[in-house]
Amino acid sequence: ITSTEDDKYLNCSGVLVHNCGEQWLLPMESCNLGSINLGNFVDFDTSETDWERLKKVVHLATVFLDNVIDCNNFPIPEIKEMTLKTRKIGLGIMGLHDYLIMKKLPYASEEGREESAKVMQFVHDQSLYKSQELAKIKGPFPAYDSSINFYPPRRNAALTSVQPTGTISMIADCGSGVEPHFLIVTEKHVMDGDKLLISNKLFEKIGKREKFFTPELLEKIKNTSTVVGHSEIPEYWQDIFKTAQDISTEDHIKMQGILQRNGVDSSISKTINLPNSATLEDVQNAYLMGYAEKCKGLTVYRDGSRKEQVLNKMNTPAPSEDPSMLLKYDKEELSEVLPGMCFQLTDRDNHSMNITICFDESEKVKEVFAWFDRGSNRDYKDKATMWTTTCRLISAALRYGMPLQDIIDQLDKSTGHMADLPSQLSKLFKSFLSQTKLGYSVICPDCKQGQMVFEEGCSKCHDCGYSKCH
Repeated sequence: ITSTEDDKYLNCSGVLVHNCGEQWLLPMESCNLGSINLGNFVDFDTSETDWERLKKVVHLATVFLDNVIDCNNFPIPEIKEMTLKTRKIGLGIMGLHDYLIMKKLPYASEEGREESAKVMQFVHDQSLYKSQELAKIKGPFPAYDSSINFYPPRRNAALTSVQPTGTISMIADCGSGVEPHFLIVTEKHVMDGDKLLISNKLFEKIGKREKFFTPELLEKIKNTSTVVGHSEIPEYWQDIFKTAQDISTEDHIKMQGILQRNGVDSSISKTINLPNSATLEDVQNAYLMGYAEKCKGLTVYRDGSRKEQVLNKMNTPAPSEDPSMLLKYDKEELSEVLPGMCFQLTDRDNHSMNITICFDESEKVKEVFAWFDRGSNRDYKDKATMWTTTCRLISAALRYGMPLQDIIDQLDKSTGHMADLPSQLSKLFKSFLSQTKLGYSVICPDCKQGQMVFEEGCSKCHDCGYSKCH
């Protein structure tokens, strides 16, 4: 970004168009997203919001996102045409929980929700003001029609949304989007098997100021996964530092609802955390409440619903054993004909090979084959033996009931170049599963709660932002 006092516009380059579910778009439109870290606009000592500085940043961000549309390289002409026609942007927020903590307001309180709505509406209104100013200089979005659009001309048809900010919130060291923090204390494994307890920066800073922060307290919080119930912490601060699991379903949805009604043009990415005891009726009631709160979308997650989580959460009841996940010892007889898909891979030596994945009507992988082009005059003997043998072993494991995820885990444990056999096969399986109705998701190794999904060549957790590219 370059900007001068005399320059009314920003110049930008190297911007990638991103698509996501919280953007409500017409066919062939594209997402153009940016998020402001609200935690940077509150004075830690006085808890006062710097509204003037926030206004300036919102104006700058609106101009920046509008310029992205003009300098972007679109993949196909149809997307370019629609994007330029409506010029929609998605200016969002992150670090909302940090903002409320510094304002000394509990996330799960009416006061906290009202303050959240106030700052979200402020972001929207200032973005709208700047978009209207841009329209006076550059013209409104081309699809604007004063006989249909009963509002003053503006540069962008839509202005705000709340997208997931997993990776960028990690870089900014703030809470993700409008989510409450998932944990206040996390455990990191370092060299020589040592463990390091890491606390939320505001918890540590406030705890030291209020004289309740100790290493012993961190260990207690780590073991219970909550700040609630520790006598060392004043109840006032326990309420303020409540995390996702401590907050009721009702309070989660109320926060999403009030934000949706105050300043969010598109939609909101947010997870509604349900306790392990949640029933089908509880899930139904959550969606009905979301509808009543005028949320445009809702995502729920029941604590402990994944088998793997019991190994990582000390206070989570173990879910019932899923018989489908148990290893079978009877070799499965396959149909004579199975549908399949062929993929071409290239190794680090720029040699190509073909991998065929065969699956049943439920899209469950049953067999994997590797084959090579023999007409290229290259000596593929050793390489072909390695690839075909590995695929035969994988096929045998699948026929004896070994879950494909267990095979992927073993491939991921192998070290080497990204173009080596284990990494190539792992990435291929994840990519294949992500496109089927079975989907691909595993428990996040970092936050121990969110689900890792495979997107654009990377495994990502949208709850905490952890990612691993392959």
